[in-house]
Amino acid sequence: MNILYVKSNSERDKRYQIQTIVYEEDGERFVKKKALCREANRHISNMRESYYKLSDSIVDTNISLAKIVKEESDALTFEFVDGISMESKILRSIKDGTLSTAVDEYMKLISNGFETIKTAPDGITAYDGKRIFGNIDFAPIGSTLCFKSISNIDLIFSNIIYRDGVAHIIDYEWVFDGSVPLKYSLYRAFRSLHEIEQIDMGSYFSRDELAIYETMERRFIYFEVTNGNSFYQYRDRYEKYRPNLYELKSTQESDILKLSEKVATLENNVDELEDETIYYSLSRSWKITRPMRKFFTYLRGLR
Repeated sequence: MNILYVKSNSERDKRYQIQTIVYEEDGERFVKKKALCREANRHISNMRESYYKLSDSIVDTNISLAKIVKEESDALTFEFVDGISMESKILRSIKDGTLSTAVDEYMKLISNGFETIKTAPDGITAYDGKRIFGNIDFAPIGSTLCFKSISNIDLIFSNIIYRDGVAHIIDYEWVFDGSVPLKYSLYRAFRSLHEIEQIDMGSYFSRDELAIYETMERRFIYFEVTNGNSFYQYRDRYEKYRPNLYELKSTQESDILKLSEKVATLENNVDELEDETIYYSLSRSWKITRPMRKFFTYLRGLR
């Protein structure tokens, strides 16, 4: 076995702590998801159940789930799907200025690919019967397009791979019973990008939608997936105070340009002093010009 990639989610609540391993065996690649502790075994089992639930909710034959090729009590092994990711399409569209077209493709894929219904969201139910989002007031967004009865909120861009005309869903870790808005999946997909600061979220969500989806995300991540002292909590506090990276980069580039101009001016001054020093060295005795030569050497060291 040749291990190619390992990622551990130890910052999560113990119920969801798993390890993802991409490995190669006999020339074929696989993805293994393994529980890091006994408490996470149920999460692995729930992922297996999600495979069958999601399969039943797919209504487009051009959508396929990554197949489970091996089952263990604490692990699942999936086929490795290679192809073009939706994430690569989104990132390219950001550079090209065609993001809205790529987003339309994403929304069309999930709205036509899974059973949906236009209704008022009612939250979702975790495997332990716990209601998630149940006490959120969805009234401001009213009736909207939702997953009908099985909600996959793990449809981030990197989890969708295109190969041979088929969209493969390679990860479906967060699948729940209940109906949540499809646009919440889009919101989560945007949040998964490092380039999120380049996206005008107001072009894709109303103010009410943004407020509700942000509340949903905080409830889900901070009070279900993690505990109060998790990395995610500290990261969120940091996010509130960090500067805009693009503004900072622009400021730094401006400062560098100004410094370059100052350096060029100083170099011109040094050249003028060099000419003056040569003049004195030729017109005075060596002894008299010695202090000037020392000063010239010092200036050259500054360059």
